[in-house]
Amino acid sequence: MKKLGLAFFLWALLPFFARGENPLWLCSGQAEIEEGNYAQARSQALTQAFRQAVNNALLKELPPQLLEENAQLIEEKFLSQPEPFVYRYRLISERVSQNLYLVEAEVEISQAYFRNQLIQTGLIVSPQRSLLLVVIEKENSRLTSAWLESSAQANQLEKLLSLELKRWGFRVISPEPIFKAQSLEENLSHPDWLSQLARHYQARFLIYGTAQVEFRESEITEQEEKTQELEKGNKPQKILQFNAQLELKIFDLEQGGVVFECQRNETVMGFDYQPTRSRLMERLVNSLIGDLSLTLEKLSQRSKAPPEKSRSEIISIIGLSSWYQSQQIIEGLKKLEQIQNLQLYGFAPGEIKVKLSYQGKYQELVRAITSYQFPDFRLLPLESPERKFTFRIQPRF
Repeated sequence: MKKLGLAFFLWALLPFFARGENPLWLCSGQAEIEEGNYAQARSQALTQAFRQAVNNALLKELPPQLLEENAQLIEEKFLSQPEPFVYRYRLISERVSQNLYLVEAEVEISQAYFRNQLIQTGLIVSPQRSLLLVVIEKENSRLTSAWLESSAQANQLEKLLSLELKRWGFRVISPEPIFKAQSLEENLSHPDWLSQLARHYQARFLIYGTAQVEFRESEITEQEEKTQELEKGNKPQKILQFNAQLELKIFDLEQGGVVFECQRNETVMGFDYQPTRSRLMERLVNSLIGDLSLTLEKLSQRSKAPPEKSRSEIISIIGLSSWYQSQQIIEGLKKLEQIQNLQLYGFAPGEIKVKLSYQGKYQELVRAITSYQFPDFRLLPLESPERKFTFRIQPRF
């Protein structure tokens, strides 16, 4: 019994052990109590403990030479603000000693977020490889893109798509204004030119798109007054209608050809130019990011291991407005190729549960579900780890 107790005690003293996929570290921190402000000192001590945990994770993940060569980058992107990397923590002890606030805590680092940031900063190579993102917005004969010499400024589509792709774990190459609009289309048809891009940027894919944006003003009709629920005392005289036609292609830079094509057409109405235009771009991105990320993942893993065996899960869908909407969801999900079998598992006001069998990784299933276009809504996963298998309904505006 003594040997067993000693073994457990030694195990508990280990600075690191794994719980699931997330590393857990036993860390400590301290901060000086200034002007009797205990709350501030406690917060600073916890931040120091978080910083220690992130530093331990970096030491485990990266070789010493790489850490030394990128010390400034690591300080800026990881250690100066360690809180986003913390999945959760448990306070073991806290006390005041003289004028210091001391804490000891178990800190669990979010491995998914941590590795994604390592990829985005270029400290490790993404298993899904890097990609170039070039989307040219055309409005009133004006072309904008971060990659165009004549513009050198990222447009809203590029910004939104870049954020979404990074969230899905892809590394988006930092743009350089090196392309000329008049020769870009022709260059895309030459495999040698695409190969040069691949070698220069160490990228596997090029996402290339053009978006034709148009808007017009018109007098507000009585029907539009009712639809927009305008107040009589504060009624605009004009209404704006924005329309965008987006054509998008994925080029495999190693193979030298187009491997995916899609088109989207969205229309949005409103009263203020910039908010209405922004809403249009958000709708475009929401309508294609699921297909885009799912396609990229399949392409990047095309030559890897065969698909995993079938799995079963019970997923919840919240935010239902009617029984008819639940039937739309069930019929829509049955059309997804990833789902092999699906049946209604439970029903409550505003929520249904479905039991389904699927093949491949859960992340691929999520992307397939979020990319499916229901008539007037889409399904988005909840970010909360406690509700991993829960989706919410987001209406399409």
